[in-house]
Amino acid sequence: MGEEVSNKLIVVLALLVVIVVAVSTWLTVSNLNAIDSDEPKVVKVTERVLEGPPSGGQVSLTILPQPTEGAE
Repeated sequence: MGEEVSNKLIVVLALLVVIVVAVSTWLTVSNLNAIDSDEPKVVKVTERVLEGPPSGGQVSLTILPQPTEGAE
C-alpha cells in the first residue's frame, strides 16, 4: 500500500510541476506579445566617459604580507 501511495504522490507532484511550468510559460509569452515593437524607444545619455585604458597597457600587482594573528 505504501508503494501505491508513493506512486500516486509522484504522479500528482509531476502534474503540479507541469501545470506550473505551463502557466509561467504562458504568462511570459503573453507579456512578450504585449510589448509593442513599433513604438520608438527613447534613450537618454546621462554621462559620457572619456577615460581609456592605461597608455602602456601595464598592470601593477602588490602582494601584501599576511597579517599575523596577534597584530590587530
